Amino acid sequence: MRFISFFAGVGGFDLGLERAGHECIGQVEIDKNCNKVLNYQYPNIKKFKDISKVDPDDLPEADLYVGGFPCQDLSLCANKKRRGFNGKRSSLWYEFIRFIQNRKPTYIV
Repeated sequence: MRFISFFAGVGGFDLGLERAGHECIGQVEIDKNCNKVLNYQYPNIKKFKDISKVDPDDLPEADLYVGGFPCQDLSLCANKKRRGFNGKRSSLWYEFIRFIQNRKPTYIV
């Protein structure tokens, strides 16, 4: 199965899915340090930076979308203000939904 990794981080989901026999064909990650790791570990995979600026039509066709969106705004431990889905980072969940609604992958993790 071909997949795109959203909020790819350093490729944890990607590594697990590849070890299970799936193929990563795209990664979306804004953090520059994470991108250094991704570029080293996955040099031949198409990269996208800011999820809020990516056009869904620019993504390759994939069966699976995988992503662990930032949850700091939801966490009691990380943020005492708890802005929830209105927070700067956790509201990126809606960007992930935008891709799902636009491209309608078969599977979502």
